[in-house]
Amino acid sequence: MMVLVTILTGLLAMKITDYFSKPKQSGFVSIQFDLKNKKIFFYSTLLIAFFNLYLILTGKIGYGSDSSILYGTFSFIFQGFQLITPFFLIVLAFIKFSPVRYPGKYNYLFYFFFIVQISTGLISGMKESVLVPIILISVPYLTYNHKIPKKIIVLGFLSLLILYPVNTVYRNILNNKDISRISAFRLATTEVLSDDFVDNLISGGQSYSSRFSLFPWVMYSVQEEKNWTEYKNLDRYLILPLAWIIPRTLLPDKPTSNTGAILYKKITGSESNSVTPSTYGWAYFEGGLIPVFISFLLFGLLISIIESKINMDSLLGLIIFTTLITGLIKVEADIYFRIAGIFQLLITIFFLYKVFIRKPKTEILYP
Repeated sequence: MMVLVTILTGLLAMKITDYFSKPKQSGFVSIQFDLKNKKIFFYSTLLIAFFNLYLILTGKIGYGSDSSILYGTFSFIFQGFQLITPFFLIVLAFIKFSPVRYPGKYNYLFYFFFIVQISTGLISGMKESVLVPIILISVPYLTYNHKIPKKIIVLGFLSLLILYPVNTVYRNILNNKDISRISAFRLATTEVLSDDFVDNLISGGQSYSSRFSLFPWVMYSVQEEKNWTEYKNLDRYLILPLAWIIPRTLLPDKPTSNTGAILYKKITGSESNSVTPSTYGWAYFEGGLIPVFISFLLFGLLISIIESKINMDSLLGLIIFTTLITGLIKVEADIYFRIAGIFQLLITIFFLYKVFIRKPKTEILYP
């Protein structure tokens, strides 16, 4: 019963913030833009792609990596690359799917960059890292009234079902064998595909169903709230206005987003994975229902403000919408880190937009 009350409390807080939201009406969509600083954009994209490959192939990021790299003194460098990557992928997708013809090198750059993102996602051992690039390019694709072929939908659905068992076997291999990530992924793929295909599809579907069922984890957070000491009573939120932008080198004590690993170790004693009690569970860990209400209220107000200010008929608005939706569709993240991430994302997008995007010299009207 307390779990249901917790969920209803969060939803009530979000519902209240609806009254502060005045979304701009999206009418005739005419996405018009030109690239500026084209050479910098082109070579920056290549740099990001190769840097991401370097990070994943050397084991600095991904499943089983040393978390001190992402949360250490120079974590802002690695996090910075993670923040700017979606911007370049989305802009390239708009160039690729636009009815306006751009130089062919941008088409090749789009395919290369997208393939790198999918490949690094697979090797990372994180299913989310595979799905996010697909979502990011889907919005530009659909914006220009393209329709997704049924064959692609079916193939994508089957691929997702196979992805889960491959990912599970891949992680087990990394935990038990001292081999490279590429060799481990090749071995995992071979092992899964050599088994019964239908059984793997059923197993994948069941795994996704279990993964999305976070209710038991919320129950755990309600039961164990008194024993949770990582943070309490929204005290983290007092430094949130500054913590999201100040590097850890200057603010070493700012909250670290490794609470999922801490919780997993608390439950199992192992440090090889992480777990989430859902957004509701993280909020309840703060100290009960009152922190749940306040944190969801703050989160809802932020989203309402963004909705009221964003112009969905502009490239900037669609970039913001696309990058935000990949995080908002998940009911997993800790609200504190979600808010901090949104602030970082917005300032990054505004900066990159000013550097690389300008209005076209001639007006372009799309049917």
